[in-house]
Amino acid sequence: MKQISFEIKIENQLTEIVKVINHFKTFSTDHALKEKLVNMICIAFDELLNNTISYGYNDNDVHEITVNVLLRESDLMIRLTDDGYEYNPFQEQNPDTSSSISEREIGGLGIHIVKSIMDSCNYERASNKNITTLIKNKINN
Repeated sequence: MKQISFEIKIENQLTEIVKVINHFKTFSTDHALKEKLVNMICIAFDELLNNTISYGYNDNDVHEITVNVLLRESDLMIRLTDDGYEYNPFQEQNPDTSSSISEREIGGLGIHIVKSIMDSCNYERASNKNITTLIKNKINN
C-alpha cells in the first residue's frame, strides 16, 4: 500500500495558515490531486486552523500547531494537533441553514461546511492536546 505524507508545524498566528495551504497545494500538485478536492480541503484547513488560533488559547504565548497529511491509495487523512484548551468542534448542533442569514445565530456554519466536505471528522483529547482527524475517501473518483 503506497503512502505519502508530510508534516508542517506552525505557530498560533493567523498568517501561518497560508503556509499550510501553500504546502498542501504543492503536495497536491506533486501527487496530481484534483483541483476541486484541493479547494475543499483548503477551506477545511482555513476554518479549523482559524478557529484554533482565534479561540483556542487564553494567553498570548506562542503555541505550536502540527498538521499531518497522509495520502494512502485513494484516501486522504488530515490530523491537526494543538495544545489549546479542550474543545470538540464537532459536538455542536448543525446550524439552521433553512433560516435567512439575518435570522441565524452566529457561528457553526464553518464547521458544518467542514463536516459536509469530509467523509469523517473526529476529535479526541490525549496528553493535553486536541487531535482533530479528517478523512476524505475515494479522492480519485
